Amino acid sequence: MREILKRDGTRQEFVAYKIVDAIKKAFASENLAYDEKVFTNVVQDIFQKSSAITVEDIQDAIEKELFNSGYFDVLKSFMLYRHTHKLQREQILGLNDDTTYINSTQTINEYINGTDWRIFCKLKYKLLKCRTYQQHRR
Repeated sequence: MREILKRDGTRQEFVAYKIVDAIKKAFASENLAYDEKVFTNVVQDIFQKSSAITVEDIQDAIEKELFNSGYFDVLKSFMLYRHTHKLQREQILGLNDDTTYINSTQTINEYINGTDWRIFCKLKYKLLKCRTYQQHRR
């Protein structure tokens, strides 16, 4: 069985379900049905390599296959996910200390539900400003 060279330099036995999960999540993020041909072609592509297979090689192969299959929205979603997690890894390793990450899904939900502190403060400020204005006019 083939081995995967992980980012930290360790080797791990190739397990197909991790690739399947990544591809399925990318399709699900765009509300599209999973296309098993993408997985099949990715595995064929990476197993043609004679050198060690890295995590980056697998992710590159997924992007290439999504592009070749015409799943451009899924490709975009996968690329954004990949890039975001790269930035998060860099943050954890202290390579990028001056960056703040925001969970946009959480932020949107808080905004919609009215629990976002920024919305609350803005409303409170407007209310106080309005009261001050009304008191000043008297």
